[in-house]
Amino acid sequence: MQDTFGRNIDYIRLSIIDRCNLRCIYCHDGCYEKMPPDSIISYEEIIIIVAHLIKRGLKAVRITGGEPLMRKDIAFIVAKLVALGIDVSLTTNGTLLYEKAEELAEAGLKRINIGIDCLDKGLFAKITGHEEFDKVINGINKSIEVGFDPIKINVVLVEGLNDDIEPWIRFAKKNPVTVRFIEVMPIVN
Repeated sequence: MQDTFGRNIDYIRLSIIDRCNLRCIYCHDGCYEKMPPDSIISYEEIIIIVAHLIKRGLKAVRITGGEPLMRKDIAFIVAKLVALGIDVSLTTNGTLLYEKAEELAEAGLKRINIGIDCLDKGLFAKITGHEEFDKVINGINKSIEVGFDPIKINVVLVEGLNDDIEPWIRFAKKNPVTVRFIEVMPIVN
């Protein structure tokens, strides 16, 4: 496959759910409306689309959302995509990862990105609107335990709020993770 500029496309980001269990200050502005449940892509549609794209040269899929781990069939989707013979990775906020990591690893997931914007519980709650910091840290530790590789930590930096990167440098030195700093991208208005 090629885009309109003649570049080869062999990778897609596939959003499988619009829902998220956090309310990050840079992502929600109060006007977000959920899609009706019957309009969320089914696993059958996912497999049909990806199988078609594989015939056109697709080699990798990154599963995203919303929060993809909110789908009850996430491990099944991962297993079906892995069975198609492509590289499958997943991006999550990590809040449900501790409970799902083993099942995802058994389904064939190898690569994971986890979004966590700070290493301070209080600031985490301020940014996300929820006190789920420990769950995310436990999810990162479980990801290490089950052998996901690579484990990438996505940190959205907000100037004047969580822009101290020193804690992340220490964290990356102690853990087998890659920390990536991401700029806020306004998506509403």
